[in-house]
Amino acid sequence: FSISASPGSVSAVQGGSTTSTISTALTSGSAESVTFSASGVPSGATASFNPSAITAGGSSTLTFTVDPATTPGPYSVTVTGTAPSATHSTTVTLTITTPAPNDFSINANPSSLSAVQGGSATSTISTAVLSGSAETVTLSASGLPAGVTASFNPGSVLAGGSSTLTLDVATSTPTGPYTITVTGTASSATHSTTVTLTVTAAPNDFSIGANPASVSAVQGGSGTSTISTAVTSGSAETLTLSASGVPAGTTASFNPSTITAGSSSTLTLSVDATTAPGTYPVTVTGSAPSATHSATVTLTVTASSGITNGGFESGLASWTSAGSTAVATTAHSGASAAKVGSSSPFNGDSSVAQTFTAPSGGGVLSFWYRVVCTDSVTYDWATATLRDNTTGTTTTVLARTCSNTGLWNSASATLVASHSYTLTLNDHDDNYATDPTYTLYDDVAIGAPPPPPPSGITNGGFESGLTGWTSSGSTAVSTTAHSGTSSAKVGSSSPFAGDSSVAQTFSAPAAGGVLSFWYRVVCTDTVTYDWATATLKDNTTGTTTTLLAKTCSNTGVWNSTSFTLTGGHSYTLTLIDHDDNYATDPTYTLYDDVTIN
Repeated sequence: FSISASPGSVSAVQGGSTTSTISTALTSGSAESVTFSASGVPSGATASFNPSAITAGGSSTLTFTVDPATTPGPYSVTVTGTAPSATHSTTVTLTITTPAPNDFSINANPSSLSAVQGGSATSTISTAVLSGSAETVTLSASGLPAGVTASFNPGSVLAGGSSTLTLDVATSTPTGPYTITVTGTASSATHSTTVTLTVTAAPNDFSIGANPASVSAVQGGSGTSTISTAVTSGSAETLTLSASGVPAGTTASFNPSTITAGSSSTLTLSVDATTAPGTYPVTVTGSAPSATHSATVTLTVTASSGITNGGFESGLASWTSAGSTAVATTAHSGASAAKVGSSSPFNGDSSVAQTFTAPSGGGVLSFWYRVVCTDSVTYDWATATLRDNTTGTTTTVLARTCSNTGLWNSASATLVASHSYTLTLNDHDDNYATDPTYTLYDDVAIGAPPPPPPSGITNGGFESGLTGWTSSGSTAVSTTAHSGTSSAKVGSSSPFAGDSSVAQTFSAPAAGGVLSFWYRVVCTDTVTYDWATATLKDNTTGTTTTLLAKTCSNTGVWNSTSFTLTGGHSYTLTLIDHDDNYATDPTYTLYDDVTIN
């Protein structure tokens, strides 16, 4: 047989390996088994064959495994094939080299940046492994002009990674081009790249704002707002102020009308008695040679104090109508009432509305209504809402109602002194041919405010049952108490559809105090469907706070919550339980020990 190596010369780095194919061929006679061996292998290196014996005509893979300590250099290794009838050899030259050094490259993209004074610019700093292994590269910048700071995110990367270079330019940095050197430092090498930063002059610019941004004025009155400006870049320029979107009958004036950026002016909105009540966005514009900016002042115009033509004896004068409205001679008192909706089918909502200001002492708004509805509340209804324009909150004074009793009923709501309100008296008809719906409204008036509620909580331990509390839904007294012998059971041990609650209106002590209560929830469902919750409405300010967020648990444990009261304010505390009426998991909540400390 014959023997040969391919390739005849191989190379391996210290700590690495390399291979060569050892081939045999039958030159005469029959093929015998050939066993391989190697000699001349340098110290620290090993030679192995796979397979170590073949039949003449076959081949084997020679693998050299080189120890990291093996001395570099060329070595002549003799590979011998031994068979019963013959022995032959071939030579493989093994060259051992040292590992390549760890090295990397660095570059910036983009390499040219531009930033305005007071601005910033970024560039991506990328690295790549050139040889050896990846090392940690720490980034730094030099050659920064005065007022410019450089930051890297991240500050160091593994070779092959990248970082974002951010150059923040101060307003004081001189204009011009600057060459900044970005250096990457690793254990084995240090390399740099350059970034050209061109700093340009900031344009003259300014900002404008209004304080307050919302102004309220009664018909015949006025409101003011301070228009402030500030230099945001460049130099201060002269600004001319103007206003647009001013409602008919209202004038806008500035004092002064021309200012230098960085100063302020007083905007006065003078409202004529003919200006229609409502909310108007007024745009205040500052115009300078280099820039123009605007701010919005919301003007709310309110009617003079009290309800005008609340008995509709002057028709629908002073009321804003929508849909189908008319004056009816069927009245609660006097000769007229407002007919909202129609005796013929009508599609959608009809309404009359009036914006007014509550008296300085507050009061109670009331009205009478008579619904003519032969359908069901699912499709046709009467409803009324009262929007507090001062706080932006809306109260439903009359919930959706459908009846045809021929009776007059009344509804009322307590007003906050001097607040602006919009009362909307509504009727909804689904346009069904056989059951047109309309509602008569009459005697809209503001009466004296109710007497103040009692100071403090009455029967907060429920030892006198639910005395002092207003109940709705399913409520009872429970003998499972946090203290004493009783608590309020809000909700039911049987399935119940919707909310149950107990509520009490009270006045906080003159010095204020902390309201607290204890609760125990029996809820085997999830808070998606069943829950306990509690709210506290500050009747003095018209704001509502959620004291107990929706909670569903069944731990058998009593928990408490508390709230700091404002001295002398009137509050309404409502303790609630909600059940989705599912048969297998009725929900109820026990409440107890409602106190003020």
